[in-house]
Amino acid sequence: GREWRTLTTRDGLAGDHVWAAIEDAAGALWFGTHGSGASRYDGREWRTFTARDGLALDRVRSLGLDRDGGLWFGTYGSGVSRYDGRTWRTFTTPDGLANNQVTALAEDAAGNMWAGTWSGVSRHDRGQFATYTRADGLADDMVRWIHADPSGALWFGTFRGVTRYDGATLVPFALPAAVSVWSVVTDHAGRRWIGTESRAWCHDGRQFVPEFELPQARRLLVDRIG
Repeated sequence: GREWRTLTTRDGLAGDHVWAAIEDAAGALWFGTHGSGASRYDGREWRTFTARDGLALDRVRSLGLDRDGGLWFGTYGSGVSRYDGRTWRTFTTPDGLANNQVTALAEDAAGNMWAGTWSGVSRHDRGQFATYTRADGLADDMVRWIHADPSGALWFGTFRGVTRYDGATLVPFALPAAVSVWSVVTDHAGRRWIGTESRAWCHDGRQFVPEFELPQARRLLVDRIG
């Protein structure tokens, strides 16, 4: 907690342009890169997976983990791939996915995997996809982030604001000048925070209010102390 360590291709990372990162059930770290596939690091050894291994595309934009330990890889143009530790399976628009540009992934409380795309958000439930768009109440069809909060609700960060889904209804939240949302998190006090191009916003229980300027606040994270 006191020192920084940077991992690059010199250490074994597939590529230095990293788009996504996630920790799996075993504590290993996975990194999705732009054009070099996905790398797994267990603290000692590296292993990289590419299209040759079964990954849909080497440009990995998002990562997700399901309750069965499966890893989901959202790609930049070839849909989403799931890896169970042995085999790969890829889902694309012919399977019902909204768009093959998959920019966000998250599992809900029921174990369904949600994929944010450039054409709305798709929910994968027992092999079937259901898609939600602006016509259903989504703030915008370009979804950049999905956050599952402690209550089980889902928050979708979009190109033009943020939307909350309680399992039945999509509720968009108004933000000045149709703010483009890049990330959403919940702190230990239960407050929702969003990161945008110019500042961080906090939900006060009724609406989002600006907290502080933070250029390019594209990724927000909450540490162990909140």
